[in-house]
Amino acid sequence: MPQPYTLLVATDFSDCSRAALAEALDIAVLRAPSELVLLHVLDVADGPALDAMSESEKVADGMLAEVEKIRPKSELPATVKLHCHVVRGAPAQRVVDEAIAHRCDLIVVGTHGRTGLGRLVLGSVAETIVRLAPCSVLTVKKSAAR
Repeated sequence: MPQPYTLLVATDFSDCSRAALAEALDIAVLRAPSELVLLHVLDVADGPALDAMSESEKVADGMLAEVEKIRPKSELPATVKLHCHVVRGAPAQRVVDEAIAHRCDLIVVGTHGRTGLGRLVLGSVAETIVRLAPCSVLTVKKSAAR
């Protein structure tokens, strides 16, 4: 059996990340056998987690629910494996760290498309991922949503 194509999709449950998830699911199906690593980063800037284990489980359940809305498991071939990971840290760096750890071939992230002062003040997680990533990065705008 060929080596699986490994994709990492970062989600924050925004419309932008839903669009990225939809694209990643399509790519995973087309590139099967594949592994799709669903990643949510609990931002350290948001303060301490109340109960890290139950919070992680809720987030993982939420990620699987998002997948089901976009493409029910019955529509996913058996050659596409899903993995949910919830980590804590600075979002861009953790996405890059997880991509390295999972030896990803592609990172898929949504982008809010902020420009000007908004981007300067807030920074861009997607831009930082593109600069630091060990592999190709696909950025998906919300308008790509179906």
